[in-house]
Amino acid sequence: ENVVLVKFFAPWCHHCQNIKDAFIAAAAELGPAATLAEVDATTQKRLASKYSIRRFPSLKLFIRGDFVTDYNGNRTTSALVAFVRSHARVAAETVADGKALAARLASIKGAAVVAKIVVAMAPGEDAARAFEKAAKVARLRFGEDRVRFVLVKGLAADDDTLGVEVKAGDVLCVGEKNWRVGSFAAGNIIAVEKAITKEITPLLQAVGRANMQNFVDASASVLFIFAKGELAADRRKVMVEAAMLSRDVDISFVAIDE
Repeated sequence: ENVVLVKFFAPWCHHCQNIKDAFIAAAAELGPAATLAEVDATTQKRLASKYSIRRFPSLKLFIRGDFVTDYNGNRTTSALVAFVRSHARVAAETVADGKALAARLASIKGAAVVAKIVVAMAPGEDAARAFEKAAKVARLRFGEDRVRFVLVKGLAADDDTLGVEVKAGDVLCVGEKNWRVGSFAAGNIIAVEKAITKEITPLLQAVGRANMQNFVDASASVLFIFAKGELAADRRKVMVEAAMLSRDVDISFVAIDE
C-alpha cells in the first residue's frame, strides 16, 4: 500500500517537540507496515507551500504518493498507530465479476445497516487507485460501516447484476434503486472522485474536533448550525430539505453542539 504519514514541523515549535516521542514510538510499532517521516517546513518551504502548511505540527497521510487526508486526532502513540493501520487496510473490496458482486451485495445488506454501497465496474489501473483513495477518505470521514466500496474486476457484455445498463469504468450507488454516479471511462478521474464524495456526504452531520477538518475538506462551502444538543425534529427536517436543495452548489450543512 505504501502508506506514509508525514509530519511537517518547525524547530522552534513547542507542540512539535511534544509529539516527537510519540511519533518515533509509532514508527517503531508500525515497522514495515507504514513509513512515518518528518519535514522541516522552515527549510523545505516549497514543499510546505505545496501542501498549504499553515500550522505546526501538520500531519498528512499519503498512499502511493497521493495525499489522502490530514490527521487531527490525539497525539499519542496508540492513536497514531490506530490511524495509520486503519488506512493500511484495503478500503475497497474486490470481486471477480457480476455473479460475485451479487453475492457480496447480498452479504453486505444482510449483515449490517449500511447507508450506501458504491460499486466501480472494471475500472483501469489509475481509476482503481482513485476509487481506493475515495474509499479510504469516506471511511475516515463517515465511519467504516456507513459506506462500502466494491470494485468489480471483470464485466461481461450482458451483465445485468445491478438492473441497469453498465459499461467498464462506470461508478454506481446501490440501494433500493441503483443509479450511476459517473464514469472513469470519460477520463476525468478527479470529476468522478468529487461526484463520489458528494454522493456519500450526509446531508446534515454532527461534527466535533475529531472530524471537523475532514468534513470541511469535503466541500467548497460549509454552513455551520449551532445548537444545544440534538436538533429538534422540525428544525432538522428544514435543514435536511435546505441541504438537498444546496447539493448542486457544494454546500455542506453541519451541526455543532454548543
